[in-house]
Amino acid sequence: GIPRTGGVFLHNLFCQSPDINCIRYHEALFPVVPGEIEFSLVDSESDPRVVQTKGGLKLLHWLRPLYQHMYELGPLVPFEEHQLGSYVFASTLYQDLYVNMTIYNEWWDRTDHVPMYEFIRRCLQVFQWQGTPSTNRKAATWLLKSPQNAEQMNAIWKVFPGAQFILTLRDILVAVKSHLNLVAYTGGTMNDDIDVHKLAQFWLKKIHTSLKQMESSMIEIPPENVHHIKFETMVQNATTALRKILGYGVDSRNDPLKAFNFSNDEQPIYKDETLFEYSLEPFNITEEEVSAIYRHYSQKGSP
Repeated sequence: GIPRTGGVFLHNLFCQSPDINCIRYHEALFPVVPGEIEFSLVDSESDPRVVQTKGGLKLLHWLRPLYQHMYELGPLVPFEEHQLGSYVFASTLYQDLYVNMTIYNEWWDRTDHVPMYEFIRRCLQVFQWQGTPSTNRKAATWLLKSPQNAEQMNAIWKVFPGAQFILTLRDILVAVKSHLNLVAYTGGTMNDDIDVHKLAQFWLKKIHTSLKQMESSMIEIPPENVHHIKFETMVQNATTALRKILGYGVDSRNDPLKAFNFSNDEQPIYKDETLFEYSLEPFNITEEEVSAIYRHYSQKGSP
């Protein structure tokens, strides 16, 4: 789904299953295990990738102390594959970090990104071949998560035929408020001066384009391969949401949640955003303007 619609929460839930492979943050930053390290030390405190990742996060949280409350990060925390795409210069990560990247975004929108997903597939093959002491990389299922995937479903389908897509849905106004404040705050780590109004106009257009491309992509993907899940459903009952996505009833004897590292008595709880009160005022736009831009999708029940 588009940014800030609960994808991180759902991604982290799925990654608790030993039957699902997920990319961890330090792997996304450093995909190849150093040749000099013993296999038993991979992913441990002695893994130089973990050490460097911790150092980078310490700097990031010093520069932007509120970021850790906006987005959960850690060396072994599941992460998005758009970091891998950045190694072939094809990733929305650039748009997130370097604000007002209009020229790059124009290139992104007109480019076929099948080669990027082919590179990501090769990285997944490397991960699976390398293996780790702490994960079951023999599991057949890989879970990818990134907002850019919603607009690239056709490219993903060509590289990963038969893939299952989960689209997270949330009130568009709430999602936009949250995302604009996030990119404006984190963008300061890479930019000396940010025109927040220009930033808002860029992302309002970018998100609208993403929704339009997502809508057109779903036409070519078999309906049984596309699953929608509402943010409110995840927040109210995460295990019910998982069962719904996996296609099992609550009373199924073959309960898929048995494979997860939590029980029905240990209900996963969504960490809400009550720490922040997101506003559009700094961006010089109104809620009415935002709602008007996305009226088509709101009326259709899209995010």
